[in-house]
Amino acid sequence: MLKGCDVSSHNGDIDWGKVKSQIDFAIIRLGYGDNIERQDDSCFIKNVNGCINNNIPFGVYIYSYALNLGGSESIQSEVDHTKKMLSKISKKPFCVYIDMEDDSTIKLGKTLLTNFALEFCKQIKNAGYTAGVYANENWFKNYLQVSTIASYGYSIWCAKYSDSKPNISSNYDIWQYSSTGRINGINGDVDMNYMYNNIISNQPTNEKTIDELAKEVIAGKWGNGNDRKNRLTNAGYNYNEVQNKVNSLLNSNNKVYYTIKSGDNLSSIAKKYGTSVNQLVQWNNIKNPNLIYPNQKIRVK
Repeated sequence: MLKGCDVSSHNGDIDWGKVKSQIDFAIIRLGYGDNIERQDDSCFIKNVNGCINNNIPFGVYIYSYALNLGGSESIQSEVDHTKKMLSKISKKPFCVYIDMEDDSTIKLGKTLLTNFALEFCKQIKNAGYTAGVYANENWFKNYLQVSTIASYGYSIWCAKYSDSKPNISSNYDIWQYSSTGRINGINGDVDMNYMYNNIISNQPTNEKTIDELAKEVIAGKWGNGNDRKNRLTNAGYNYNEVQNKVNSLLNSNNKVYYTIKSGDNLSSIAKKYGTSVNQLVQWNNIKNPNLIYPNQKIRVK
């Protein structure tokens, strides 16, 4: 069993360096409802980077109040909101949850609410993430078909603030057992959780490969100059390692080769392509610069 907390902007400024020794994981709110900026969680990026920089595994969630499939106040808008926020972080969360507990949506009925949960999870899974549903025990009993959701392999995160575990018609990965926990580094009350099925260790590595990062840098995602360096460093990556890979990819993309013809020598080839004999020797591992052969293919740029 692993112990964790879940947080949002309501928890204020968190000192993750202090928090890390007291938990095994965190779950961070990315926002709520529609895909509009004012409904982004204002502390999401800061909290994610705090976890990354302190090697704390993290999941994320969006608070839902969807009333229809498309348009305003819709499950599609909430999917788009989630994808937008996920695109802003440099590591994959171990799970992406939809938080379903808003009283304004109860009128929709169990079947439609369950379909909303399934649609969210399907699209998030298709985007390459592990998906799941959060709700309290009452919701999982009366407003969601939890066994149907679980049958698709989606993670279940259930809230019940009690000494007794949730009693629902499905197994669950995480039990949110308290809303009044205390953790050094977080001011005031904080939600606390037990994870029974280690869905963290079931995930592939969350960290992007150096090749992936380098391609993003080349595409301009990480900015330029000191801004790029600061953003990569703050996200927990080795800037020099990433930049070396960027240089390698750029050089690889610009490689030019030449097939030697009778009468050629390295000096004439170097002059033709604006390089030096020494560079040609180095690129092509030529042991004797005076000995080259017709039809020999060498790199010249």
